[in-house]
Amino acid sequence: LNSDQVGQLHAYMAGWPGTPVWEGALYRGLNTEGSLPPLFWCFNWGEEFAALAKALGPDQPLYGTRSGHLIMDFVPETQQRDNRRVAMQSVDEVLKIQPEGPYYLGGNCQGAAIAMETAQVLNGLALPVGLVLMMEDVTDHVFHGNVSLLFGDASEMNPYTLEDDPDALWSQRYLNYSVDSIRGRHGQFFKEKNIKQLAHTVAQRLAEARNRMDAPAQPSLASDVAAPEQTDQQMQIAASAGVLLSQARALGENGAVAEALEIAETVFRLQPDDFEALKFMGLLHADQGDTDRAESLIRRALDRQDDPLLRARLAQIEKFQKENNKIRYKLRSNIRRITGRS
Repeated sequence: LNSDQVGQLHAYMAGWPGTPVWEGALYRGLNTEGSLPPLFWCFNWGEEFAALAKALGPDQPLYGTRSGHLIMDFVPETQQRDNRRVAMQSVDEVLKIQPEGPYYLGGNCQGAAIAMETAQVLNGLALPVGLVLMMEDVTDHVFHGNVSLLFGDASEMNPYTLEDDPDALWSQRYLNYSVDSIRGRHGQFFKEKNIKQLAHTVAQRLAEARNRMDAPAQPSLASDVAAPEQTDQQMQIAASAGVLLSQARALGENGAVAEALEIAETVFRLQPDDFEALKFMGLLHADQGDTDRAESLIRRALDRQDDPLLRARLAQIEKFQKENNKIRYKLRSNIRRITGRS
């Protein structure tokens, strides 16, 4: 996000309950002394944050941030990109608040899409996500993890009133998902008459996800050699690793270089020794003519793994730099000669 957008987020959140987890942070915490794993939720308004924290109770830590509602023009052509930018703006805070997973994420309306984008970022960094609660919104992402879909029984956003069989699509997107009907119309779920049912459903789905993430995998009978047990968490990491870099590659191929660099820089900052991240960053910077940065990244990648493409590109960069040095030397010589005559 640019500085104006971040400033607007801070302005909208100035009156929110709780206090920023540190100065300048976009997440605020309530029930932070609770014993359960924290829930990170993207709201539209501070009143929603306060209502859900109270209804969930003091044992459930809740960290709330704000969506880009009224800050960004969310049009279909740029909506996914803008949601990703909001997610990447605050994902560092999630990692500082909770250094290790699994992570439990949620959001309502636009915030639901941002919660899923945050899950994609975390999975792309090989970090486990225990559950994504998506309230009154769905995205086009394929997600190899637990998803809880929540829709109002009287909401115009409820897909069961708009589509013949939304489950057919969701079963292709999500490894494991549930759907719950909650009382109320769109935008009314955090009101006093509806919040208790919402909180009960959220708490129930969180408990199920925690149990699922903690459960050991069944040992395989296909081999006499005992293979290491794999939890759902490990399987989720393996299935989702590289999602973020894949999105960056797709953006780069479509000419959205700035967005691709933005995503790749986030990956590189949080996972600086990953070979694929180093390779992608090095090649992307080389394509943009930033040869100094490209050379540094490519050399670091080659220190970890040999790669013919990277060796060839490094040779091109070294040749280019050598020719540039010759040109610079001639220019400096001419400048000294001209200056000496004057």
